[in-house]
Amino acid sequence: ADDAAGVGGGPDPEDPPHLVLILADDMGYNDIGYNRAPHQTNQVSTPFLDELASEGVTLTRYYTQCDCSPSRGALLTGLYPASTGLYHGVIVTQSHWGLPLEYHLIPQFLPSRYRSHAIGKWDVGHYTWNHVPTGRGFHSYVGFYGTDIDYYTHEIGAGCNSYNCSSAIKRCMNDSITDLNYDGAATGDEYYNRYSTDIFTDRAVELLRTESARNPLFLYVAFNAVHGPLEADDATIDRFNASFLYEARTERATFAAAALLMDRAVESIVKTMHEVGAYDNSIVLFASDNGATLAQTGGGSNWPLRGSKFTPYEGGVRVPAFLHSPLLGSGRRGITHAGLFHVTDILPTLVHAAGGSPPSDIDGVNQYHALFGSDAT
Repeated sequence: ADDAAGVGGGPDPEDPPHLVLILADDMGYNDIGYNRAPHQTNQVSTPFLDELASEGVTLTRYYTQCDCSPSRGALLTGLYPASTGLYHGVIVTQSHWGLPLEYHLIPQFLPSRYRSHAIGKWDVGHYTWNHVPTGRGFHSYVGFYGTDIDYYTHEIGAGCNSYNCSSAIKRCMNDSITDLNYDGAATGDEYYNRYSTDIFTDRAVELLRTESARNPLFLYVAFNAVHGPLEADDATIDRFNASFLYEARTERATFAAAALLMDRAVESIVKTMHEVGAYDNSIVLFASDNGATLAQTGGGSNWPLRGSKFTPYEGGVRVPAFLHSPLLGSGRRGITHAGLFHVTDILPTLVHAAGGSPPSDIDGVNQYHALFGSDAT
C-alpha cells in the first residue's frame, strides 16, 4: 500500500540527480524474483533487482506497449504510438523509417547541464544519422540499432531473417554482418565474442567513473537480455538445468541464466555508483519493454497474466517495474504503488526529477509525486 509518512524532499533542482533508466527486453511479469509464487518451479533468480525493489517503490500496475519499437518510442517521447505513428510494427535492420524527427526525446528535455548517454538496444529508427541516438540528444551511443543480435558474435538475428534480407546483406559484408556500434562506427575485434550484457555494463561503468563527478548523468541502459536468441555461458545455464524440473527443451533455463547475468550487471552498475559517489544523489528506474515470449518459444513467463508479447492482453503489456532512489523519504521505501503507471509517464517524471519542465503536449503524466510523495518538491 502507498505510505505517505516520512516523505523526503526529493531531488534538489540546484543539484540534479543522476538518472539511470534500465530497460530489460522481453522480461515477463513472472520473470523477476519478487513476483514469483513460492509454489512455482523452474523460476528465474534476480536477487539484486529484488533487493533494489524492496528498498524502493515497486510499480505493480506498470503498463507498456506489447512490442519493442512501439514501447521504446513511447518511453523516449512520452507519446502513445498512435500519436507518433510508431505502431506499424517493429523497426528492423533494413527498415527505412523510424520515429519521426519532429518528436523530441528525454535528453532533449533535460536541463543543459546533463550528459546523456544511450547504451544497448535502440530500435526506434536508424536510416539517417539524424535518427540515431547521437542525432537525438544523446552525447554518445554504444549498442545496436535493430531488434536483436547474437549475444556473442553480435550478428543480426531474426529481425532481418523474417524479411528474408540477411543473406543478401551478408553477401555485401563478407558473409557476416554485425550490429554493434560506437557513435555510428562499427566496433572492432576487441568486442567479438564478448557477451553483450557485459559490453553494455562496462560502458555504463566507464561513464560513471569518468563523468559523474563533473556532470549529472542520464544513462539509458537498454539490455538485449532477455530477448532471443537466448544465450549465456554454459556454467550458468547448467546451474538452472540442474535445479529445474525436466523439460525437453532448455529455453527456460537459458532465459533464467540470461536474466541472472543481467541482474549481476545491474549490481555492477549500482556498485560503481557507490564507489564514485554518485549513488546518494541518484534515481534508478527499472522496467521491461513488453511482456515475455512464452515457454518453449521464448522461455519467458507472464504468470498469472493472460497473453504474451505481441498481444494486447495483460501478459503482453503489464510488466515488472520499480524505482529505487536514496532520495526517497523513509516512508516511501519498500512500498508498492498500485496506481496506474504507463511507459509514457517515464519522460515527464524523470524530467521533473531533473529540475526540468515536462512538456505539456505529451500523453504521459508526471508521476513524480505519486512516487516521492505529495510533499516532495
